[in-house]
Amino acid sequence: MIYVLGFIKQLILPPALFMVGLVVAGVLLWRGRLRAAHWLGGASLAALWLLSTPLVSDGLMGLVQWGVAPLEDPKGAGAIVVLSAGANVPAPEYGAAASVDAQTLERLRYGARLARETHLPVLVSGGKWSLEEVTMAPMMAEVLTRDFGVEEVWHEDRSRATRGNAAFSAEMLKARGVDRVLLVTHAWHMKRAQAAFEREGIEVIPAPTAFERPGHFGLGSLFPQAKALHRSYYAAHELVGRVWYALLG
Repeated sequence: MIYVLGFIKQLILPPALFMVGLVVAGVLLWRGRLRAAHWLGGASLAALWLLSTPLVSDGLMGLVQWGVAPLEDPKGAGAIVVLSAGANVPAPEYGAAASVDAQTLERLRYGARLARETHLPVLVSGGKWSLEEVTMAPMMAEVLTRDFGVEEVWHEDRSRATRGNAAFSAEMLKARGVDRVLLVTHAWHMKRAQAAFEREGIEVIPAPTAFERPGHFGLGSLFPQAKALHRSYYAAHELVGRVWYALLG
């Protein structure tokens, strides 16, 4: 089921959504429905252009990060929870089948810094990644201990998405008498992650990292850039995720 949902998610997010729109427009054109083909094709190209511009991607990132602020006071937390993102498969430079990707590493780096400052244990949360037979939590724990010198690391290796991160982590935390945590994830992901953990009865002190800041407005911000489309993808992914979680209750 998780693979089906993942496939559907990719279809409704850019750029796949607009590629599908162009294909459908081509079919309509072939069947002689010129007006519908022109409208759908034009709308798909226009949307793809807009989401590829820094102007629009900055606006979307600002929207999903709205109300998220850097950590100020970590007092009262009983543990640090670091959520997984993705993996690099393979990772021959490390002599391994896989390793954490750049986004997971950003979260781990900040989690390690907080561990040094607070002397709290770190819970890494992440199960099997995508279709690959790799599990995130053990890789994350290895990075924390080997590369950052964090000594006390707990593993949650059953989750496949944010709601699972929250549910399985909460189970482990409560068993250890922890009901308040520093939650580490990307700033654009924090709102949804925080809501998921609080739904499981865990009080969250947000510890967001990797804030996306808007660039300078100018003529260049109206032209498509691959990086801008990449940022728009993550913002759209987050907005869809929030709607989905709201529907699930």
